[in-house]
Amino acid sequence: MSGLESGIFGFDANGPKVDHPDVAANVYWHDGCADDREEYLLHDPARAPHDFADALRRYLADHPSEAQAIRVAAPSGPLAVSHCRKNVPCRYDFIFVSRGYRPVEIPRYLTTAILQPCDHAPVLATFVTA
Repeated sequence: MSGLESGIFGFDANGPKVDHPDVAANVYWHDGCADDREEYLLHDPARAPHDFADALRRYLADHPSEAQAIRVAAPSGPLAVSHCRKNVPCRYDFIFVSRGYRPVEIPRYLTTAILQPCDHAPVLATFVTA
């Protein structure tokens, strides 16, 4: 991500296994294994090699009542569901934003019967510049 200082980017991933409300408690499919791809470096702001933030987490930080509702409904995560892997609900699809962008509505996943065979879902979000 060298040279990228500002903007919005989205990506699909195959982790984390558990997208926990406390990002430091996330669990990854390969965590600690020989093929661990250090996916946590994307998500944990304390260890990430970039200044971008997960748009959903940024939105929830600005809307504590909605964050609390998610914590009550899913205290062990995930924050949202974009795919079920091995019958485990997961969030694999992300939008990351630099500090200059704020989500004005909660990022949501477009899921329909047509998209179900796919292991990733498009993420929809609306942003304003700060």
